[in-house]
Amino acid sequence: MGDLKGLLERVNEAEKVEGPEAKARKFMEGRFTLRDMYDQWENRPETRTLAEVLQMLPGGNQISEDQLGVAEEKMAGWRSLCSRMTRRVGSRE
Repeated sequence: MGDLKGLLERVNEAEKVEGPEAKARKFMEGRFTLRDMYDQWENRPETRTLAEVLQMLPGGNQISEDQLGVAEEKMAGWRSLCSRMTRRVGSRE
C-alpha cells in the first residue's frame, strides 16, 4: 500500500507559507498549480530523492531503475522550466 502517512508527514514538514489545509483545499478544488507542485518539490528535505518519494506511494516499489532514471531526467527538465516561470502580475498564488 505504500507509506502514504509518511508521505503526508513529509509534505507537512515542507510547508512554509500556506498551511497543509489550504494546499489540500486548492488541490481538491482543482486549483493546485504547477507553481504549487514546484514549491512542494523544492521545499522537500535535500536528502529526499525521487526514488524515496516513490517508495512511499502504493506500487512505487515496482518501478525499475531504468524507469526511475527516465523519470529523474524528466523531473530535472520540468524543474528547470518551472524555475523560469514568472508569476502573473496581480496573481494571488
